[in-house]
Amino acid sequence: MITRPSLAFIALVLPITSNLAMADSAIVSTIDAAREHRACKVTEKRVSRALKLTARPISKWHCDLIRSDQDFYVLSLHAGSCASGTICSTLIGYFALRRKDGKVYQWDIAEDRLGDPL
Repeated sequence: MITRPSLAFIALVLPITSNLAMADSAIVSTIDAAREHRACKVTEKRVSRALKLTARPISKWHCDLIRSDQDFYVLSLHAGSCASGTICSTLIGYFALRRKDGKVYQWDIAEDRLGDPL
């Protein structure tokens, strides 16, 4: 015989399961953020090598995630920041990091497509 759970049981279990779902969501967000950060660091190093930079200004470089899917992280890579009160661009370029092997490609932002490998 199957019995229906009581309202008291539902009231007790529902907050626990919703808290677990929120905890799982936070863990996934943290993992995603760590992966995006790693994708940025790999892209910085590969672009630096491709541009044959001898001085490594990477400490001030940063990325903005344009999007990610199952195959690629698409990032805009920036060097440093603008001095206060000035107008400038820090954009180095747009790049795609392939997830399966870490290979970095140029990203054609105007055509929204993969470009040449670095």
